[in-house]
Amino acid sequence: MSSGRHPIFADGQIEILRLLLKRNPDGTLMDFLQLRTVTGANRSSLRGRVDRLIDQGVVEYTGERRTHPGEGNRTSKILRITDHGVRLLRPQSLPGS
Repeated sequence: MSSGRHPIFADGQIEILRLLLKRNPDGTLMDFLQLRTVTGANRSSLRGRVDRLIDQGVVEYTGERRTHPGEGNRTSKILRITDHGVRLLRPQSLPGS
């Protein structure tokens, strides 16, 4: 596949997986609001993509954090790519290749 597309996931889902794998510049896990800001996706669209990735076992929620100053007294769920998701993005070399 020369286009770089993954056979299982849509391009938007691959973008989310790569962002979650990369993490924040300070190394912390991304929360939903940060992911939404980086992708520019609207809330419902991003929620749908994340929910599908969770259903497929490649992303999980790991807790919550208070949103950033100026966002009110709300919390945002923290997301993490699972080991299964990492293996799909970075497949191991096949023996003999």
